[in-house]
Amino acid sequence: MLVLEMNDLHRWEYPRVAAALMEKFDTVILIVEDEPIVRNLVRAIIQHEGYSFLLAANGEEAIALSRDYPGEIHLLLTDIKMPKMDGSELAAKIMSDRPTIRILLMSGQASDEIIESRII
Repeated sequence: MLVLEMNDLHRWEYPRVAAALMEKFDTVILIVEDEPIVRNLVRAIIQHEGYSFLLAANGEEAIALSRDYPGEIHLLLTDIKMPKMDGSELAAKIMSDRPTIRILLMSGQASDEIIESRII
């Protein structure tokens, strides 16, 4: 949790910092990870940092969440290599409904394996 003391900030910085913090807490992240341990770890980190989040265990769940969620989803944070639908395919499908969403692909695999598999 980020705690700012007014004494730590110059008066001219406070409005800028306060605005940035409010943006952070309004941010919604769609987390997609097929491994439960990794999914829960990512959720805990995102939650600890104060972001709102949606959790999905696979691409199909993520697409359903994205379609059903009425608000803006600011970031898709997805594993690259998952069964049935990889992260790149999922990103393309979500972007067709939400063209302003930002995408962050993650992987526990070595980069050479990812490049050789041509997922990204």
